[in-house]
Amino acid sequence: MKESLRQAAGSLLVVGLGGTELTEMERAWLKLIGPAGIILFRRNIVDAAQTRALLSEATSFCPPHYGAFVDVEGGTVDRLRDVLAPIPSVQAVAQAARATGRAALQREHGELVARAVKAFGFNASFAPVLDLALPESRKVMATRCASETGAGVVVYAREFLAGLAAQGQTDIIGLEYIDRGYERLEEMLGALGADVSRATGIAHASEPTGNYETTAYPKVV
Repeated sequence: MKESLRQAAGSLLVVGLGGTELTEMERAWLKLIGPAGIILFRRNIVDAAQTRALLSEATSFCPPHYGAFVDVEGGTVDRLRDVLAPIPSVQAVAQAARATGRAALQREHGELVARAVKAFGFNASFAPVLDLALPESRKVMATRCASETGAGVVVYAREFLAGLAAQGQTDIIGLEYIDRGYERLEEMLGALGADVSRATGIAHASEPTGNYETTAYPKVV
C-alpha cells in the first residue's frame, strides 16, 4: 500500500535538479518517487550534449510517458539563451506579424522554439503564454503577451502551436479542463494539419475509475 501511494504521489510531481549532473542523493529520491517529469533551468544547462545526458539519466527514473520540460518562450523567458542565440519575444513576433501582414512569422516562432527545445533533449516547453497584454499586468508580463485582445491572442496561438506540431509531437496536458470550453478541440487542431489522438491519464482521487482522458498528442502527418 505504501509503495502504491508513493507512486501515485510521484506521478503528480515534476521535479527540478540542483546542478549539471545528478548527485547520489538525487538518484536516490528519483528512484524512490518516480516523478512524472523533470524540469531544467539555466543552472542545469551547459550545452546540448550535457543537457541530453542529464535528461537521459534523470528521466530513466520516470514512467514511460514522462515530461522533459523547459521554459522557452523567447524574450525574457528563455532558459537556452546563454547557450543559443536569443529567441525573439512573443510581443516582438506578434507585432511584426501584424505590421507586415505575415501571420506565418508566428508559426516560424513556434518552429524555432520547438527545434531549440528538441536539440537539447526536451519534449515540451512551457509555451506559449496566452495572457492578454493588459495595462494591469504589463509590469509583470512585459513582452510575454501577443495582444491586448482575445482575437489577437488566438491568432498567435494558432500559428505558434502549428509551428510546434510541425516539428513533432505536441502535448496538451489537463485536457479534461480544456474540453469544457473547447468541445471541438480535435476539429480545430485538425484544421491546422494535426493528427490528434488521446491517451488515458491518471485519475484524480475523486475519479477512482481513471477512465477519463487528460492528454492529447497532436502531430503532423
